Amino acid sequence: KNPKNYGYDRFDPIVELVDNHALAATKEHEKDIETLASYLGVFGKRYSPANEYLQVRAIYSWITHNIKYDKPALLDGVTSDNDAVQVFKNRKAVCHGQANLFQAFCDELKIKCHVVTGPVKTRFIEDEKLVEHAWNAVEIHGKRHLLDCTWGCMVDDKKNKVDPFRYAMNEFYFLTPPELLILNHFTKDPDLQL
Repeated sequence: KNPKNYGYDRFDPIVELVDNHALAATKEHEKDIETLASYLGVFGKRYSPANEYLQVRAIYSWITHNIKYDKPALLDGVTSDNDAVQVFKNRKAVCHGQANLFQAFCDELKIKCHVVTGPVKTRFIEDEKLVEHAWNAVEIHGKRHLLDCTWGCMVDDKKNKVDPFRYAMNEFYFLTPPELLILNHFTKDPDLQL
C-alpha cells in the first residue's frame, strides 16, 4: 500500500497535526455538527484558498475514531436512524449513517460531497456475498476522490479481512484509488465509481 494517495503524503507532519487536532475535540466543540465542522475545518481554513484536503482528513479522522459501527444493527438486520444529526448524537451507525454524517460535515465546510451507494463484497462474512453499502465521493481542489468511513474504522486482520468488531483508523479507505476500490465497492452510477 503506497503511503502517497493522489499526491497527498499521509506521512506529512501536517497530516499528523490534523489527526491530533481532530481527536482533541472537546465536548464544547462537539455540541452540534455545525460547531464541530468549524473546529475540524480550522487547519484547512488557515490556507488561501482553503485546503480542502486537510478539512476532509480531519472529518475522516474524527468519524473513524468517534462513530462506532452499530453492531446490533449488523447482527439483527435492524437499521438505526441514519440521519446525520441522530448519528452524531448516538455516536453509532451503519454505513449509510456514517456516510450521511460525513456529507453533513462537508456541507458545513462547503466541500462538494456525495453519498455513494451500491453493493460491496463483504469481507467479514465467510462467503463473499454482495450486500448494500454506502460510502462517499468528495471533491478536493476540483478532483473527486472516494473514501469509506465505515470500512476506514475497521481493522484489517492478517488475512486481509475487515473485522467489524475492532476499531482503528484504516488508511486504505481514505482517498482510495478508484481502480482499487472497485475491487469490492460497486455502484450503478459510473460517474460516482470514478
